[in-house]
Amino acid sequence: MRSQISNSRSQIRCAGFTIIEIALCLAIIGFALVAIIGVLPIGLNVQKDNREETIINQDAAVWMDAIRNGAHGYDDLTNYVVAITNYVWAYKVDNNNVVAADGSSQRTAPGGGNPETDVYTRTQFIRNGTLVQSSPLLWLTNGLHIVGVLSRPRIEWDAGNHFFSNYIVANVRAISGSAVEKFPQNNPTVQDSAFSYRLIVENLPYVAFDTNQIRATLYQTGSSMFDPALPDIGDLTNTEPAAFAPAQRTNYWDQVRSSRRLFGVAYTNSHDIRLTFRWPLLPTGDAGNGRLSFRLFTGGLLTAGAPEPGVLPIMYFFQPSTYVQAR
Repeated sequence: MRSQISNSRSQIRCAGFTIIEIALCLAIIGFALVAIIGVLPIGLNVQKDNREETIINQDAAVWMDAIRNGAHGYDDLTNYVVAITNYVWAYKVDNNNVVAADGSSQRTAPGGGNPETDVYTRTQFIRNGTLVQSSPLLWLTNGLHIVGVLSRPRIEWDAGNHFFSNYIVANVRAISGSAVEKFPQNNPTVQDSAFSYRLIVENLPYVAFDTNQIRATLYQTGSSMFDPALPDIGDLTNTEPAAFAPAQRTNYWDQVRSSRRLFGVAYTNSHDIRLTFRWPLLPTGDAGNGRLSFRLFTGGLLTAGAPEPGVLPIMYFFQPSTYVQAR
């Protein structure tokens, strides 16, 4: 009887874990948790970056379609575009030389160092820090104004020898993404915490011409622009002198600028549109490290329009060309 009791007691004592075994298990679990906790932030950041880039790709398709087709009825964009800022520099061309415009006849300061700053929102229009209440039709109250302002060309020529350089930046809340952040959400806290990005639009005419032809004209033997100090290398159509004389270099770039202006004004039915997204927008107003650019080629007449009589034409729209098979 005693032997049976002792055997049962020994069996009970052998059925548990020792302190050393428990300590080893806790150590293993601790190492695993440390590894998991260390990897978890990296995984969350990767997931966040993928989500933001997916939103940018989806929004880019909307913006490219609206600008390329000159859309007028995208009024839903007013729920996402917070503000559009256009920095305008004015210049003039004098004997094919591009110089800064003077302050007496242009909207920018002498030297072109201080641009005119035009800020468009849904409720106001601000020029150089001054509220302009006389032009309510300049407000971003519909998709017509939003697309029209964003389609403004980067280089804008006037009737004379002046041109303006436009740098257009829009602060936008994401069109796609979480439904909680979308209209009719009007909670300022939710709207401020929503994912937002900065959109930079560049509308440039597609100018394609061979600069080698300009070199061949400038550097041919007997030309008044040819530097006699440079050796005559014969056929200058496919080659050029070993060194550029200062006068030749100046004449060359003058001809390039003149040609770009000619082609850019005469052949406006082909355009190179570039959309640059910077995200996320920080509370300080700066953009984060996210950056993605899209570039598309479009054909169609770019028409200018003013929102009201007496106002400068700030809105531009593409009229896509329609091609049919001739019979």
